[in-house]
Amino acid sequence: MVEGHLSVYEVLTHLGDPYPSRTWKKLLKLPAEMLPRHARKQFIMKDGRKSRMLPAIPIEDFDRLVLLLEQVNTETEVVTLRLDAESELLEVLSEAFQDFEPSQNVEVGDLRLDLYFARANVAVVLVSRRVSGQQRLLLDQRIMQAQAELECRFLKLEPDAEGFRLGQAVFELRQLLEHKEIKPTS
Repeated sequence: MVEGHLSVYEVLTHLGDPYPSRTWKKLLKLPAEMLPRHARKQFIMKDGRKSRMLPAIPIEDFDRLVLLLEQVNTETEVVTLRLDAESELLEVLSEAFQDFEPSQNVEVGDLRLDLYFARANVAVVLVSRRVSGQQRLLLDQRIMQAQAELECRFLKLEPDAEGFRLGQAVFELRQLLEHKEIKPTS
């Protein structure tokens, strides 16, 4: 952060965007009144050197950028925006089941699998509470297509939903990885 501004690329990366520069260029094509205020700023990198001039937004416009991303992405594609809890969940599941060779952010057609366990042919997709009803239907369609394409089993998790329990998620994933049937919880 510099002078009350956040690096747009850092924000987009933190939200799970693998191509922040491409996304920002796409946003810049929108009418100026839709965009958050932005300027080019120089940030200090982790090693202490100054960065090149990067696009930056005021801290108070962070919410506006997130809302704009959701609006733009609902029209074109579903993009996974990661919150810290989601990133932590993926890290925990990857480490806990590393013997099943997990890969993060695997693209299958129009769907990005948050985790794919190659040895067991099992995929995990995280669903944010920000995903609307129409987006959920689209996501379910994409999951069914990917399921048929990969012939794999899916676990759909909503880590920010009320009542989400990490232990239950780990148990359900282990059941899938070990080819056991998951009984619905009541």
